[in-house]
Amino acid sequence: MTSRRRSKRRGKTRRIRRQRGGNNDLLVNTGAPLPSEPVSVELNVRFQPNSVYSASETGNVLTKTNSRSQPHVEWTHPPKGVMYTFLCWDPDASWLHWLVTNATGNGPETGEVITKWAPPTPPSGQHRYIFATFQQPTKLNLPANENRQNFNIAQFVQQHSLTPVSKYKGIRVNS
Repeated sequence: MTSRRRSKRRGKTRRIRRQRGGNNDLLVNTGAPLPSEPVSVELNVRFQPNSVYSASETGNVLTKTNSRSQPHVEWTHPPKGVMYTFLCWDPDASWLHWLVTNATGNGPETGEVITKWAPPTPPSGQHRYIFATFQQPTKLNLPANENRQNFNIAQFVQQHSLTPVSKYKGIRVNS
């Protein structure tokens, strides 16, 4: 293989890695609004009982097998009387994986499931799966929806006047 072809391939790989968030920045090119500091809620996402399979701020790498089942999600220190929206999306495919609104406790099981959990199935390369918790100004009346494609986090947050209250957590999964 010529050095020119190798250089071209390396350039494409670097460009794709930059577009998909690089090695450490989970939120690059997602349009996700950043939470104000300090955050009021601590988000925890675990796929299995141990921390090896937890979502992190940089996106731990998991396999499709490790991320197949619906994760255990909780947030700590939620103020009483506040409603939350919780979601997971793949910004690399603009795909919604999970959406829960009107949660009043410390996890999505206290809310209304709008879009059921769909496990990561990246079509090619490595994809990011980002989990987020938002505070709602009022109760949201969204119909159950399984339309997952073309999800835009910035548009969704603005449309429903949501405020991010936790740091984003995520995983990365290879195809």
